[in-house]
Amino acid sequence: MRSPIRLSSPLFSYLAMGLDVLLMWVCAVVVYVWHEPSRPFTDLSSWLNPFYAVVVLVCTLVLLLLSSAIYRSWRLNSLWQMLQSMTICWLSTVLVLVVWLFLLKASADVSRLWFVIWAGSTWVALGLVRLVIYGVLRWLRTLGYNYKTVLLVSVGDAYRSVQQALAAMPWSGLRVQSVLTPTELEAALSTPHGSNRPEPDEVWLCLALDDKVSVETALHALRHSTANIRLVPDWFSLRLMNHGISDVAGIPMLDLSTSPITGSMRLVKAIEDRLGALIIL
Repeated sequence: MRSPIRLSSPLFSYLAMGLDVLLMWVCAVVVYVWHEPSRPFTDLSSWLNPFYAVVVLVCTLVLLLLSSAIYRSWRLNSLWQMLQSMTICWLSTVLVLVVWLFLLKASADVSRLWFVIWAGSTWVALGLVRLVIYGVLRWLRTLGYNYKTVLLVSVGDAYRSVQQALAAMPWSGLRVQSVLTPTELEAALSTPHGSNRPEPDEVWLCLALDDKVSVETALHALRHSTANIRLVPDWFSLRLMNHGISDVAGIPMLDLSTSPITGSMRLVKAIEDRLGALIIL
């Protein structure tokens, strides 16, 4: 049994913030030294103009204020989603900075070339660091480090598809601890957790949507649990057509059978049907 290195502590979020801030300042200094090569390197102002330092400081504060969505666990998300979130956050930060400079009428005091290259190089640096960390964490999880335990609650064989999916993705760092029925769950959770069977990090309810009794039994047994509880509906028990999720009047709904043809698409569909019938005739 390998030691489960855990990176979910808030300390690692603060370290990630510190690394991003360091990259931001390093890029600012490097670009400024490249942009102003004639200044003596012994003068601290040659490293970064004082007003430029204020600009980077304001950018740092704005990034940290807008960054609640990027400093979190990305274990269950794709690399593209992580990079997309980071890009949106950085673009929003740069936009706020541009508006701030415009309102202060200080945009002329900052070199546009320095600003553009600094913003672009910082974005590249933030992305490259995330690529490296994401790859290293996937490799560690494949080796058995930095994993989370998952307790599956199921009736029958509904859990098998979930178990097979997790087994096919060892880089996700999710390990099935055990599989229990809703009635077995109460007794299992009432047993003191020891080193041989620690409390799971995640509890996934692999139950049919219409199995109200099992869902309520499981939730009652988990009422004191600190684990993340997720419902994994047994989709194979339902026959769905064009299913998806809709938001109607602020109420999230699962579309069991909906038509994708609405509005002007009805006219397009009608023309398509008649042209197809004409060609066949």
